[in-house]
Amino acid sequence: MIKGFLLFFILLLMFSSGVSAIGISPSRIEIDFVPNLEYPVEFAIYNSVNYSYPALVTVTGELAEFTDFEEQYVVLEPNGMAQFSYTLSLPREMEHPGNFSLQMSALQASMDDRASGVLGARVGVRSNLIVIVPFDGPYMDAELSIPNSEVGSQVPITISMRNLGTTDLPTINGEITFFGFDGEEIDSMSFDDSLELKQDKSITLYWDSSEMSGGVYTAELVGNYGDQSFESGTEFRLGSFFVDILEYQDEVKVGEINDYYTTLMSTWNSPIQDAFVELDVTYGRDVITSKSESFDLFGWQNDTVKMYFDATGIEKGKYPAKLTVFYGNGSNSVDFDLNVKSFFLSTQMIIYGSVIAGFVIVIAVLIIFMMRRRKIKRGKKK
Repeated sequence: MIKGFLLFFILLLMFSSGVSAIGISPSRIEIDFVPNLEYPVEFAIYNSVNYSYPALVTVTGELAEFTDFEEQYVVLEPNGMAQFSYTLSLPREMEHPGNFSLQMSALQASMDDRASGVLGARVGVRSNLIVIVPFDGPYMDAELSIPNSEVGSQVPITISMRNLGTTDLPTINGEITFFGFDGEEIDSMSFDDSLELKQDKSITLYWDSSEMSGGVYTAELVGNYGDQSFESGTEFRLGSFFVDILEYQDEVKVGEINDYYTTLMSTWNSPIQDAFVELDVTYGRDVITSKSESFDLFGWQNDTVKMYFDATGIEKGKYPAKLTVFYGNGSNSVDFDLNVKSFFLSTQMIIYGSVIAGFVIVIAVLIIFMMRRRKIKRGKKK
């Protein structure tokens, strides 16, 4: 009955979720510490889109050493799911009281990543298992969480607090400090609260991001309750509907059809579909245009796009060029000079270098041979 309800719940999430292509269930499990406990866990990852992709499932966290789970690489079928299980074997005692965690993570990759043997994780989801070890006296745990949000929005800041001790906590003071991508402090906010015995509480504050730009930010929470302290930190992104051009080629070979590569990064929190890249090169009165196939960019994904540039009818020289990426109703471009050149000189230098290196090796071998021969003759004279 319970397994059937869990399966129904997972399937419901699969068909209703439009935020991420990959999901995991359950997302959080909490248990109290029991010495030598053997705790079985079942979880599932699911694909909410109509195409398949590989996913890497890993285990991390303080309790990872107490599980029998091994890293697994699976392919999720369109709108499909994969089920897993493991057993948590707790020790006789823990090092200290508090919360101990274990994370089962599923990282979405691409089929190209799997074929190359290199995982380029694009979207990740995580299931947390928390083991609660009680503390004799005042003790609390706090966790700071901030979701990826849009630039200019009121970003929700959630502080989750839990009284894990045996006394009330009437006075709690905390401060959250925000840091930019360069590590510089950019803002801060404070709060006061309290916790009753065994109470769990989450409070939400709002941070105004209207003066910020898109990028990766960090936040640190530091606080105290009486003479005890607590801290927590997290990373989050402020997204804008923008695709940045990170790298592009400014040289091609004359007289042939060139592979042309461009590296892009999406700074949007959701997938951007049907983007494409266009290269326009001015050659005299003509404009030579090359265009890539359309592609999708996942949120905060770096991707290298390949297209072709035909330089068979172009003479050597530098020509005005414009590279543009089109996405949704937006675009981004960069102007530069494309150098159409012959790479013969570089090849020739490589050949000359190889000949010289070979000559040096031959001379070295001859010197070693002559030195050994002299030693042999000296030995015979003695």
